[in-house]
Amino acid sequence: FNQRATLRDHGLLHTGEKPHVCTVCGIAFTFSAALRRHMWVHSDVKPFSCTVCDARFTGRYDLNRHMRIHSDEPRMPRRRKNQAVDNKSVVSEQTTVNATLVEQIVMDENAQPRESEKENVDALFNLVQYS
Repeated sequence: FNQRATLRDHGLLHTGEKPHVCTVCGIAFTFSAALRRHMWVHSDVKPFSCTVCDARFTGRYDLNRHMRIHSDEPRMPRRRKNQAVDNKSVVSEQTTVNATLVEQIVMDENAQPRESEKENVDALFNLVQYS
């Protein structure tokens, strides 16, 4: 790590410490960026908008999930718990769907709001950055 703060923050992953707490609902986060992103849930800031309809969302993952209603993407039939799967193509298709969902979650975790949106959320919830 090239900065002491980066090493310190990385160490939090190993200790499980979550020093950044939401003042509205009490959920704790390891990193301040995750808290900042979470605060959108409590605000009217919805920077991700659907290009097909007027729907707006606080996170990219929610927008991506919504976009499926506008696509021809087939929906996976739900199986009952412990129900046997006898068709290899169903297993393969489910694996593909799971990989896509994981990719969308990673995209959401890496999503960065525009600077103006960050400032709006910070101001709305009186978030202060300490160095």
